Amino acid sequence: MDDRAVNLPAAKRRELAHVVEIIREGFARAIRHCTQPRYRNGHILKIILFGSYARGDWVEDPVGRYFSDYDILVVVDHDDLTDIPEF
Repeated sequence: MDDRAVNLPAAKRRELAHVVEIIREGFARAIRHCTQPRYRNGHILKIILFGSYARGDWVEDPVGRYFSDYDILVVVDHDDLTDIPEF
């Protein structure tokens, strides 16, 4: 995880680590049975947190029932791995 995530409260860091784990496992599962090398040999290069959690100005408002979500960008090593219907 990026150093900036260290500035998050412990509970948020655990939550974010779980999200990253789900992304990595889902990606591995999606490419496991692919036959084309560009898919089968695909890798996640980076997982980037951006938005309010990265800036440190997220919102948790139980009264107004508004909670910031995680904005995450996943960078992969081949353009074909960005095809939403496939993955």
